Amino acid sequence: MLSFIANNIVKADPIIVRFTNSFPVSYFDNGVPKGMDVDIIDLVLSRANLPYKVVDWPFKRSLEEMKGGNKVHIMTNLSKNTKRSKYMEWIGPVRYTAVALIVLKSNLNLEIKKSEDLIKISNQKGIKFGDVVGASYSSDFDALKAQNLAFKNSFEFVSDAELNFKKLIAGRILGFFADDFEAQFLINRSNLGDISFKQFAIHPYRILDSYGGSYIGISKKLGQEKIDKIKKAFQSIIVDGSFSKIYFNWSGVPTPENLNNLLKNH
Repeated sequence: MLSFIANNIVKADPIIVRFTNSFPVSYFDNGVPKGMDVDIIDLVLSRANLPYKVVDWPFKRSLEEMKGGNKVHIMTNLSKNTKRSKYMEWIGPVRYTAVALIVLKSNLNLEIKKSEDLIKISNQKGIKFGDVVGASYSSDFDALKAQNLAFKNSFEFVSDAELNFKKLIAGRILGFFADDFEAQFLINRSNLGDISFKQFAIHPYRILDSYGGSYIGISKKLGQEKIDKIKKAFQSIIVDGSFSKIYFNWSGVPTPENLNNLLKNH
């Protein structure tokens, strides 16, 4: 009996992490997670002495599981908002982003200057824009989707962002929304697996009030002791320069000074 108890104490349940499937932030290469956020999580949880495992569930389901804190404990590449803060604590931001519209190069000149223009363009072309179930871009944009049926009907919703890439290449959607930090590197890379990005372009339109930080969320159900360990470990990679090395390795540029100053005072 004592041996049984000891073994169960040593073999602590792993932290469960859900990564976004979006290069260069995080992506799966033959089933193996790689990317900027993967490197951050791997180093932070190692320093916190907390083993982890990865799940690859749809975005909306993962958010729901974060509330219960049994099947998902950490999610990366999140925008921080009041609703999510009810059941999450945060580390970061790990980068600054804005939500951009990704289109084919042939549609780079679509006349879109404000959110409502998406309705007009969708009706003119007879094709919808792509979106991900549960995605949050800004309070005004989210409210417009919830309250304006014509606006909501301008979108075709999918459970995973990768489907939007394939639909755009196939001409089934006019474009989709993505982090401009990620999108530029996707286009520069030209392809990821069987998806080619040579035809893609970043439209000048940005969702109003979407400029902000990309955070790592931790379920409050994980328990304050483990949360504190994770936060302390995250701070340690800021102080010793490990975070800056990871940022440079994946972005090709130094950590922006405003982000660097914020993280040092995190």
